Amino acid sequence: MNNYLIFALVVRSNWSSPFDYNESLMSPTNAIVKGSMMWNLWHGCHKLSPGCKHCYVYRGDAKRDIDSSVVTQTKNFDLPLRKKRNGDYKVPAGTLVYTCFTSDFFVEDADPWRPEAWQMMQQRSDLNFLIITKRIDRFAQCMPEDWNDGYNNVTICCTAESREANLARAITTG
Repeated sequence: MNNYLIFALVVRSNWSSPFDYNESLMSPTNAIVKGSMMWNLWHGCHKLSPGCKHCYVYRGDAKRDIDSSVVTQTKNFDLPLRKKRNGDYKVPAGTLVYTCFTSDFFVEDADPWRPEAWQMMQQRSDLNFLIITKRIDRFAQCMPEDWNDGYNNVTICCTAESREANLARAITTG
């Protein structure tokens, strides 16, 4: 049985972020789970498709005069492994961790850092990591050697901006 999930979410260009649409309500809402956290290991990306035209990261970075096309490792790279003075992890067990939401986990520039990221996810098997990507075609070449049927604590999702993009991304992974 596979321990990971890959699906396509069609994202409309007029949505301001991946968090603002709840289909059951048919209206904007915040989909961040209470008690969850963001883990942005690296920042920056390269626009891949028409769905990237209105990227919330590029828009936010432009306001701060940051070049979003430059991919850099962040100071929070090792966040899941950080501990409090008493030795407990700062990120408590059971936390849903939105992973790499200011980049794409499979962006080529992050290839040197990704093996260590996988190791941290494996080490913190008590956390639930959510990765959303447009680069699902790179998944097979980027997964760790011990992936086998997946890590029980990692969910990988693929976004697509249209039915055509959904089909194209599904074909590249098939």
